[in-house]
Amino acid sequence: MRQDTNRADQVETLMEGSGTVFIAVGAMHLAGDDSVQEILRARGVAVTEAP
Repeated sequence: MRQDTNRADQVETLMEGSGTVFIAVGAMHLAGDDSVQEILRARGVAVTEAP
């Protein structure tokens, strides 16, 4: 989904700074193989979901 790719781009931009980054997104961006976290993982970003 193009919108999830855009969100992943925004997350990577935020991560260019120093420190820890906490990101919250709507549930629809977290579902499926083309979800934000899967796009980021494919780009080599370490992703951890909060319980």
